[in-house]
Amino acid sequence: MGSATAKRIVAHFGLDTLDILDNHIGRLSEVPSIPKKRVELIKEIWAAQKIIKEVMIFFQSHNVSTTYCVKIYKEYGAASIGIVTTNPYQLSTDIYGIGFITADKIAHGLGVPSNSEFRYKAGLTYCLTQAAEDGHCYLPQYGLVQKAVQILQTDNHTPSSDAIEFIIHVMSNEGDIIREVDTDTKDWICYKPVFFHTEQNLAVLLNRRLLFLSNQDIPRVRSWIEKFSSSRKMQLSPQQQEAVEIAAYSKISIITGGPGTGKTFSVRTVVQLWKAMGC
Repeated sequence: MGSATAKRIVAHFGLDTLDILDNHIGRLSEVPSIPKKRVELIKEIWAAQKIIKEVMIFFQSHNVSTTYCVKIYKEYGAASIGIVTTNPYQLSTDIYGIGFITADKIAHGLGVPSNSEFRYKAGLTYCLTQAAEDGHCYLPQYGLVQKAVQILQTDNHTPSSDAIEFIIHVMSNEGDIIREVDTDTKDWICYKPVFFHTEQNLAVLLNRRLLFLSNQDIPRVRSWIEKFSSSRKMQLSPQQQEAVEIAAYSKISIITGGPGTGKTFSVRTVVQLWKAMGC
């Protein structure tokens, strides 16, 4: 509402204004010069603000920062308190910027027990995610158990390996972890589903690539590269040109290099070359 409308409401109800807005908002129709449609609009706005206020007060009373309160409300709206009190670890799945560590602190503030199944599941997912950031698509089950015990240990609680293994089986049955037997070690290995399916799809795509025939005219490819570089006013280094040529005639190629070595321009050149070749 605008400042003029707010002043009229306060002038009419005085110190009772907040009570009227919270408990008897229909009485706004008593205020002169506020049409019925405006009263209905104010009702909607005040109801929304009341929910926001309740959410903020609830979470801040449990030591959740204002920044996270806002993110939680934007994601869940009026259902915020119910969802988070049921399973605070859902935050690490649904809200960017809230990971397991933060969700665990919030859960602790809400009184969630350290041996909660929700906590164990979130901790296992976190371990697999961290492993992926280190370049691992999966972890051996015994390694995952060890990491989870470390992550989930608190001053007053140390999870047992058996308890963690039980939750791994539960998550496997629910489709949240995929377990396979390693063909080399014969040990169980554990994936997040997204990494398992990505690995499987990549294997299929690579296998298809191996079936392709390649008979590119290398002199023609080199001529195209020279023209493309000139049009972009950027010259490929000998290593970059070799990488592009290999990508043109090889069934599979991998471009590697540290920061600033020209990987991005090389890849863009490869893509444009493939387009020119009708790939």
